[in-house]
Amino acid sequence: MKKDAGVKDSTFGAVLLFVLISLLNTNIALSQEGAKPTISKLISHVGNALARLEFTIDPKIIRPTRRFGTAICVNASKRIFLTLDIPAMVPRDQLKDFVLTVPGNQKKRIKAKLLSVDIETGVGFLQADEGYKWSELRFPLRSNLRLGQRVLSVGLLGGQFGNTPYFTEAKVSAVVRVPAQMVFVTAGELASFSSPVLSEDGKPIGIVGGDVPLTYRMLLGGKWMDVRLAGRQLTRFFVPVEEFAGLIPTHGRPGRMPWLGVVRYFAPQPGQAIKGLKENTAAVILGQIIPNGPAFKAGLRQGDVIIGMNNKPLEQMATPALVVAQFKRQIVRLQSNERITFTVLRDGKTQVFQLRLEPVPTRPFEAEHYYNNRLGMVVRDMVVWDRYVGRTKPLLEKGVLLENVRRNSPADKAGLRPGDVIIAVNNTPVKAVSWLKGSLDRLTADTSTESINFVLWRGDKPQSVRVNLK
Repeated sequence: MKKDAGVKDSTFGAVLLFVLISLLNTNIALSQEGAKPTISKLISHVGNALARLEFTIDPKIIRPTRRFGTAICVNASKRIFLTLDIPAMVPRDQLKDFVLTVPGNQKKRIKAKLLSVDIETGVGFLQADEGYKWSELRFPLRSNLRLGQRVLSVGLLGGQFGNTPYFTEAKVSAVVRVPAQMVFVTAGELASFSSPVLSEDGKPIGIVGGDVPLTYRMLLGGKWMDVRLAGRQLTRFFVPVEEFAGLIPTHGRPGRMPWLGVVRYFAPQPGQAIKGLKENTAAVILGQIIPNGPAFKAGLRQGDVIIGMNNKPLEQMATPALVVAQFKRQIVRLQSNERITFTVLRDGKTQVFQLRLEPVPTRPFEAEHYYNNRLGMVVRDMVVWDRYVGRTKPLLEKGVLLENVRRNSPADKAGLRPGDVIIAVNNTPVKAVSWLKGSLDRLTADTSTESINFVLWRGDKPQSVRVNLK
C-alpha cells in the first residue's frame, strides 16, 4: 500500500508540475503576444510624432493674433500633420506663418503650409517644409471602444516647459452622438486639445476634442453664482477615429462638399401635429429653396416634410433637432454628384423625389476679400448664402458685403456696419470686390483727404453715408 501510495504521489506530482509549467508557458506566451508598451516607450514614440503648432490670424485692419496648438504627424515621409486647432471659417488669406516646433527642442522650428481644413469635422492638415526624424501615428478606421475602457493621451506641456511630452489616463464613461460621436471620460483627464488618444496597447483611437472649464461657486450680490476660472479647464471628451480617419489618406476631403440648396430646416417637436406624420423623425423645409439648386430642380418646395432618404426612414436620434442635424450630416458626407431619393410628406400625402447632389457654391470665407486699413473695413464679394440666409425675401441688389469695421475708424465713425451691402461709391455702381479695390485704393491714398460717399443697402432700402478721411 505504501509503495502504491508513493507511486500515486509521484505521478500526481509529475502531473501537477506539468500543468504548472504549461500554465506558466501559456502566461508567458500570452504576455508576449499581448505585450503592452511601457509608459516611457509610449511617450517616447507618440511624443516624437507631435509638434507645437503656431500660426497667425491676421484680420488686416486690426492687430494680428498668434495662436498655439498641437499637431500630430500622420505621414512622416510626406511630412503631413493633422490638428483641430485651425479655425475652419476664417478666410485663408488671414491664416499665415505656420510653424512646427520639435518636442523638447525650442530651437528646431520648421515652417509649414496649410493644406486644408474640413468644414464638417474641423480637422486641418499641414505639410512641413522640411523633414525631421518624426515618428508617425497610424489611425485605424475604427476605435472599437467599450465603456470602462482605459485610455491614454500624450500631449506637449508648452513652450515654457520646453514642449516636453507628458501623458494622462482616464476611462471611457459614455459615447454620445450630437450627431457626431463624442467620447466622454472619467476617473482622470486627457491631454491638451488636439492631442492623440490611445488604447492601452498604444494604438491611436482618437483626438482630444474639447475642454470643460472649471467653475467656482461664489456669493455675489447676495446670490450664489458659478464663476469660470480663467486659464483652468479639464479635458473630458475626445473625437473617435470614426469621425476623421477617412480624411487622412487624401489629406482632407477630396473635391467639394455636396449641397441641397435649402436655406433652413425645422425639427417637428413632440405633440406638434403635422398631417400624415406619425413620428418626429423628420426634417421640414422651412427656409427658402435656392433657385437652380438641387432641391429646386427636383421639385421640392417650402413646407415639404422629409421623412426618408434612399428608401430608409430618417435616423431616430435623442431629440428632433438631432434628427435634422444627422440628416444634414449624412448629406455632406455623400459625393457631390451622387443621386439620392427623398420620401416626402406634402399635404399629408407621401411622394418620392429624385435629385442629384451638386458641389457647394462659394462659401463666405472663400469669397474674395478686400481690406482697407485707412477706412478700417473689410468687404467681400457676395455669395448665394448672403442673398437668402436670414432674409424674408431674396436680396436682388448687386454689390459687395461689408464684413467687418474697426472701432473708431473713419468707416465706424460714419456709421457703416457689418452686414451693409455697398452698392455704389461716389455714384458709381459696385459689382465686385475687384473693382472696388482699385477705386478705394485710389480714393484713400495717403495724401487724399476727400470724403467718400457710399450708397448702402441696409434692411430693405438704400441709404447714403459719407465717410470723412480728415
